[in-house]
Amino acid sequence: MKSSDLEIPSEIRSCLNDFHESIINVEHALELLNCQSNNEKLLPIERAKLDLLVAYSVNSMFWMYLNTQGQNPKEHPVKQELERLRGYMSRVKEISDREKAARIDKPAVKRFVKHALWEPKSKDDEEAEQASTSAAGRSDIEKKSSTKRRNVDVAAAAAETPIKKRQQNEKTK
Repeated sequence: MKSSDLEIPSEIRSCLNDFHESIINVEHALELLNCQSNNEKLLPIERAKLDLLVAYSVNSMFWMYLNTQGQNPKEHPVKQELERLRGYMSRVKEISDREKAARIDKPAVKRFVKHALWEPKSKDDEEAEQASTSAAGRSDIEKKSSTKRRNVDVAAAAAETPIKKRQQNEKTK
């Protein structure tokens, strides 16, 4: 029997044509991924991601091939290879996440903590502060106290005025 003697049903023929086109697309994509000029421009972490992607893709396609051949891929060494690649992928992801994580500016943190916490002043600091405020601040203190006295006098006078008026009104009546 010749292959031309076998009639392939049209449904299967269209599926085979689609499968053939898919294989051609995969081959083209793999050629682009393996191009050396693109790999040289990549950072090491990006190159590791690309190599893992290619290895995982090829092993996944082999897994599918084993399925099409009627073999159980779960009992084949390709399963361990896929698990190993998944482990490497998670390690690469952890490394890339660590690079993206925020960095701590230690001197800034020390300044924040130092200024946020209360520290008792030493006697020398207190004396120096009192000397500076007493020399420069006397005039300010005198101004404040005289202003307070004036405010008290004005308030007392305002309070006395209505009382005196009432007392005078009561005397006249």
